[in-house]
Amino acid sequence: MLRAVAIVAVLAGHVWYVGWPNRLIYAWHVPLFFLLSGLLWRRGRSVRAELKHRWPVLVTPYICWWLLVFAVTS
Repeated sequence: MLRAVAIVAVLAGHVWYVGWPNRLIYAWHVPLFFLLSGLLWRRGRSVRAELKHRWPVLVTPYICWWLLVFAVTS
């Protein structure tokens, strides 16, 4: 179900170039799609181990950039 939401978000992100829908989904739609499609997932690693490994490498910089972009564009 979440994968379907990510696909719809990617489509919506490419349809709405301006306005609140773009600002609402633009920062997370593609990263969520890649994460759910398995591109950033290692086989045999539990969800907990994956989050522990990926959080400092991917999520922390992503949140910082998202906050910066949101602050600048709002």
